[in-house]
Amino acid sequence: MRPSSPVLTLLTLAALAFSPTNASAAQVCTTQEFGKDEFRGISGTSDSNVIAVGKKGVIYRWDGTSWSEMVSGSNEDLNDVEAIGSTAFAVGKDGEVLQLIGGAWTSIGGFTNEDLFGVWASSATDVYVVGKKGTLYHYDGSTWSDESAAAGTDNKDIEDAWGDGNFFYAIGEQGRLYRYDRSAGSWLPPDTSCTAGDKFEDLWGDSSGNVYLAAQKDVYVYDGSSCTVAATANENLLGIYGWPQNDSVIAVGKKGTVFEYDGSTWTETQTVEEDELKDNWVSSAGNAYYAGKKKELTVCQCIDCPILGLPQFVVTHDSYGIHCQDEVVQVQVIDSSSGTPKIDYNGQVTLDTQSGFGSWGPVAGSGAFNDATLNDGLATYDWPLGESSAAFSLSYPEGPPSIDVDVFQSSDAGIRD
Repeated sequence: MRPSSPVLTLLTLAALAFSPTNASAAQVCTTQEFGKDEFRGISGTSDSNVIAVGKKGVIYRWDGTSWSEMVSGSNEDLNDVEAIGSTAFAVGKDGEVLQLIGGAWTSIGGFTNEDLFGVWASSATDVYVVGKKGTLYHYDGSTWSDESAAAGTDNKDIEDAWGDGNFFYAIGEQGRLYRYDRSAGSWLPPDTSCTAGDKFEDLWGDSSGNVYLAAQKDVYVYDGSSCTVAATANENLLGIYGWPQNDSVIAVGKKGTVFEYDGSTWTETQTVEEDELKDNWVSSAGNAYYAGKKKELTVCQCIDCPILGLPQFVVTHDSYGIHCQDEVVQVQVIDSSSGTPKIDYNGQVTLDTQSGFGSWGPVAGSGAFNDATLNDGLATYDWPLGESSAAFSLSYPEGPPSIDVDVFQSSDAGIRD
């Protein structure tokens, strides 16, 4: 990764992203132009880890302070990216699939020659990619499986994908919605209630089970049984995402359109640059990130915006250190406001005995686990969507007799027990 000097930097004060609920809150937006090629996809795990991809293999990463170019090793156009835990997946032209492993991008494609338009993952071992002519594949961390027949795809392009702890969704260009029941482990029949003539581009779902879909100038809402137009913008919409803290929704599109739903009203604005916005992502703190056609990346930081319901970890162990046998340490992730279990959390967490001693092992949980150095007290776990608890074994034959196990999000230590 190497720093890049932006060609153009513009600072604007605008109500771009989510309407704040307190009078003093505001959005401060900075737009920068990089390189020679357009950006098409953007995703992140926190405000210090946001990844944007685009034409000719271009990849940039935001570290919380600045954008830096990453070496992708590919010249293929990249259409979408999904950041999850400590890894990320990017997809593009001619079946290109890249995975971020140990800070470096590695090609893991080769299973199809069709263009890929969308990617979604709950963990490094649960990845879906979609694309041209009904292409739909699943990756379990080692093998790619063709799911198109099981999903019932037709020969039409599948534009994008999204999922949560309960379902995985893929949207066809004509509104055909493919659904996988993650709890039952089976595909449902394709839903055609959204097929109304619009060309669909993107989708995102809230915590109430509603799926929002961007299609030309319309935003549709699918509630599990029916699909209706919720609002219509003045310009075509290309990307859609939301703020999980209060289920606000923001769609972006042509001429710098930002089309926002605050829970009651849709409001349409245009960025000063009026760049064609291809995709967007929103962090848990309400900060919005936009990928633009004119080689532009925009960061909109929410100043004095309230943070609601952030994840919090609850650790259960006996507080004693030295044991003859391994101790089982239970970890639960909850909503910090309501105290209820969170099944929509995903990210890499760090386990720390805070003594410099102890070795960890996995007991319960489907995420990727890593204890890189034995008996240093540290380990990491990629928390997957759909799970609110995990358990780990702790071998602690030496060290201070009393310890306080610490659990925190690796990319943001403020999210912790």
